[in-house]
Amino acid sequence: MNKNDKNKLTDYLNNSKRLPGEFIHNLFLQKSDSELDEFVRKDWDEQWNLSNRTSLNDELLSKIHKSIDDSVNKKSIFQKSIVSWYTYAASILFIPMLFAATYFFFNNESADSITNNSFAEIIAPEYGRLHYYLPDSSLVILNGGSKLVAPLSFENERTVELIGKAYFDVQTNKQLPFKLNVPAGTVKVLGTQFTANSKENDFMEVVLKEGAVEAYFFEGQQKVLLEPDQRLIVESSRYRVENVKAQQITAWIDGRLIFKNNPLEDVCRQLSDKYNVDIEIVNKELNTITYRGTFVDEPIEEVFQLMTLSLPIKYQVVPSKKLNDGSYSRKKINLFIKN
Repeated sequence: MNKNDKNKLTDYLNNSKRLPGEFIHNLFLQKSDSELDEFVRKDWDEQWNLSNRTSLNDELLSKIHKSIDDSVNKKSIFQKSIVSWYTYAASILFIPMLFAATYFFFNNESADSITNNSFAEIIAPEYGRLHYYLPDSSLVILNGGSKLVAPLSFENERTVELIGKAYFDVQTNKQLPFKLNVPAGTVKVLGTQFTANSKENDFMEVVLKEGAVEAYFFEGQQKVLLEPDQRLIVESSRYRVENVKAQQITAWIDGRLIFKNNPLEDVCRQLSDKYNVDIEIVNKELNTITYRGTFVDEPIEEVFQLMTLSLPIKYQVVPSKKLNDGSYSRKKINLFIKN
């Protein structure tokens, strides 16, 4: 790694300047990768020692994640806080550069294996959003708690996997269509902007903002072509396509949720995705009511306090519980009819 490359890498870590994909690609194909390993090891050790000066609990980490996310959306895609993200084990965030360097460092694999067989697993902080650039410069914005699995290099295909919710701004490449795999199906595009929402079951939601997408589901037996401002929802053995305002639905990427007479069930689904909580409408009669309002990163309980002012509802918060494996269950909110 020459002095110029080292300066670029230092500038990136310190000032969060975006590195072009070509630079990253060339950097990790260099034969003298020991310098890179040493550079990343030194930076890791320095940041790790700094991080160990303070004991971090879950609540503080959540505040850090939200603070990082706010600064990201106000200033630029990556900010100085990215260094802290990869030093705190609680976040376990791999950007392409750091993942590749770490792969070299721990596995001592060849450059060929990095380009052909290596994948990054990107996990967004529970209470924030994460911006990530794929090898072809396509942008992915991951919602809190969502996971993306993507190759470090697109050669013969452009295919990624998603569990959770994400926004995609895909670069056009007619020779190499972009494919998104989720448990319930596959989304195929050439170049477009859309959001996808999936869970580890048979649920899938796709909202098209710009361009065109083909969605395959029911084990590939069903295909739907979406046009801009259309939403596909696949659940169990049923699916539907409806006209929506994509600009409104994708506002979550800027920290906003906009509801304009949305059914309460839809409101709760979007709140559940954004805040990574389970929401149950206990009294099903509430499904007939709609809600109009806008929220900008307010805490979830504040959101429901505001909703109770205009809706005949009351809510109950069920805190997270520690599970046998040491992890915590998701917070749950139950909605009832207000007496």
